[in-house]
Amino acid sequence: MLTIHNATARIARQVNASETTLDEALVEVSALLHSAAIAQKAFSDAPATRVQSALLHLTKTMTSLVEARGQILRTHTQLLDIAREMGATELPECPDYIKRGSLDEQKVA
Repeated sequence: MLTIHNATARIARQVNASETTLDEALVEVSALLHSAAIAQKAFSDAPATRVQSALLHLTKTMTSLVEARGQILRTHTQLLDIAREMGATELPECPDYIKRGSLDEQKVA
């Protein structure tokens, strides 16, 4: 049987895993963009328009990941508020920036 505490613990693990995965993806895409830019500079005979297109796609990917990260952080704050309402806040250990709720006030672009 699913209890409020079991559900809270499961959601907390999954929220933290989602945040970590997005952070790791952002680091990897950023590194890829960096490597692609270095390669473009080193190999000036590469087709400029195709390289530009690839760099643009990587930049859009990074933007999407940053936006997704903001959304999961806002979701974290909302889920923490729900946990408080349900009386289940003793289980989740949330970072201070989530506890302060400062992301709630950010506007979605």
